[in-house]
Amino acid sequence: MFAHDVPAFFSDANRKTDDESSTRRAARQAYYRKASPPEIRDMMLWVYPPKVEKPPEPKRLSEAQKAEIKSIFVLYDLNDNGLLDKKELLEALADTGYDDDEIEEMFEEYDTNGDGDIDLHEFERMLEQAYLS
Repeated sequence: MFAHDVPAFFSDANRKTDDESSTRRAARQAYYRKASPPEIRDMMLWVYPPKVEKPPEPKRLSEAQKAEIKSIFVLYDLNDNGLLDKKELLEALADTGYDDDEIEEMFEEYDTNGDGDIDLHEFERMLEQAYLS
């Protein structure tokens, strides 16, 4: 800023504008007299880039949690075919406080491929929220 610009800088600094502080506007005019408003905006973005926030990483099951879920799955899989049918799920969850209608709804919700059985992947999805919350 040159000495002859100082009075203009301070007189402009006392005025208010709707879109930016008058001090900032006066400083830009004093330092960048030949720059157009878009050029000044580009310079300001170079110096003060907008902050980009990363979305939080989604929570995922750990390998230990997956192993525990698999152990539970194997325990519930009474006929050892690698699938839970409705009867096996009803028997497994009967003592947990869920009634038959709730278990039926859970079965329908998590049997994503519609084959009438819950596989290990579907069972993991069923328990995932309980483990991650």
